[in-house]
Amino acid sequence: MSEFILDVLPLRMSQIEVYRVFPKFVDEPAGVAELEGDEARHLLQVRRAVAGERVMLIDGAGSAWPAELIETNGKSARFSIGERLDRWREPGVAIHLGLAVLKGDHWLDALDGCVQAGVQQVTPLKTDRSIAGWKENKARRAERRSLEAAKQCGRGLVPPIDSLHRLAEWCIKLPDDVERFVCEAGGNAVPILPNGAETAVAVGPEGGFTADEIVLLEDHGFKRIDLGARRFRAEMAAIVAVSRLIGPTESPLP
Repeated sequence: MSEFILDVLPLRMSQIEVYRVFPKFVDEPAGVAELEGDEARHLLQVRRAVAGERVMLIDGAGSAWPAELIETNGKSARFSIGERLDRWREPGVAIHLGLAVLKGDHWLDALDGCVQAGVQQVTPLKTDRSIAGWKENKARRAERRSLEAAKQCGRGLVPPIDSLHRLAEWCIKLPDDVERFVCEAGGNAVPILPNGAETAVAVGPEGGFTADEIVLLEDHGFKRIDLGARRFRAEMAAIVAVSRLIGPTESPLP
C-alpha cells in the first residue's frame, strides 16, 4: 500500500467515507480486503468509485483500516489496506445505555445521536409508562441506524442493539463492577469519569420513570444525575447524557 495513504488519511478524515467490511474478507498478511454486498453496491453504484480512491474500512467491532481501491468487478471491490487501527476513534468511557422504548421514530433518533456521541451498547427497555411496542422490524431498523450513524461520525465500532428487556431484567444483567446512573431531575451533577471507566445509563420514556422504577434502579446501585436546568425530551436526554459523560475524555482529531 502506498505510504501516502497512511500520512494523508488522518488529516482529511472529514472527507473520507467509511464502509463496513466483514472480517473474513480482510487479509492483513497480504494487505488486501474485499468489500461485498450492500456496502459494495453503494460504493460502486451510488458513489461510482474508481481505482485510486481512498476510504476507511471498519469491521464494526472497533478496528479500522485505511484503504485504497485497486479493482472492482461490478459486484465487489478490492482494496489495498494499511495497518489496522484498534479502537479507532472510540471514546475513553464505555457507556451501556438502557433507553425506554419511545413512540414513532424517537427511539431511533435517540440511537442515532447516541451512536455519534460515542455510546458502546444500547438496550431498549420496557417500562411502566412505555406506550410504544418493539417489533422485529423496529429491531432491524435499529441495527441499520446504528451502522449508518457509526459510518457518519467515523468510528470503528457499530454499537450492538440488545433485544427488548424489562427494566428489572436489564438491571440484573449488568456486570457488578459497572458504575450506574439514571437521568432524573433533582439528582447530582453529571460526574467526570476517568478514562477506562465503564458505566450504565438509564433513560426513561416520555413522562420519565415511575417512583417505583426509581426505587428499583436505586436498589440496583443506580445514582441519580441531573442534566441541568432545561427539560429535555426523552430522546434528547439520552443524547445529552451520553455526550456529557464522554465529553471530558475526548481529544481533538489530529
